Amino acid sequence: AADGEIIVNGVKTITIGGVEGEYSKAEEGASYTHFAYVGDSYYEVTLSVADYTAVVVKPMVTVTYETYGKADIEAVSVNKNIAHGLPVPENDGYVFRAWYLDAEFVEAVPAEFIPAENTTVYAKWAEKITLTVVYGNGIENAVLNYAQGDTAEPVVPPYTNGQAFAGWYADAECTVEYLPGVINETTVIYCAWVAKEPY
Repeated sequence: AADGEIIVNGVKTITIGGVEGEYSKAEEGASYTHFAYVGDSYYEVTLSVADYTAVVVKPMVTVTYETYGKADIEAVSVNKNIAHGLPVPENDGYVFRAWYLDAEFVEAVPAEFIPAENTTVYAKWAEKITLTVVYGNGIENAVLNYAQGDTAEPVVPPYTNGQAFAGWYADAECTVEYLPGVINETTVIYCAWVAKEPY
């Protein structure tokens, strides 16, 4: 039950412990007669007109996090029907993608997650991979971090040491062209150069 005095004015206003909110009639068959949003909390209220009493309960639900062993997040008890922010787990070998309401990763948790019952959310992960860009021509190599399935976007180098960028290649000899796109494994690419007069 909530602490403090309860005042119901009969015109959808309820005051619990000095904080005013609105109440509404519960659906047919509910175990309470009314529900109320007061401050940042949700309450279920059973009013008895016969003896002028009110039983107020702040119902809690449990949110459980399934991270498949890639992060340690304890289940939490939160107020039912109130928006709950979800944590962003971290892992050295994987990139967290999103929380889902099912283990098959079909239904993503909405941006505003409002649990109405005990809920398990499932973390979707992608393996961390790198794209190493061997620039050559006096430019330091770059190591770009991605998640499996991301789109690789190596930075085209500027005109340097009398040479201009001439394409990306998958081999040091620059014979196998590399087209940036979806990256699914750790990859090394090489920058080709061509001698060119500055503009």
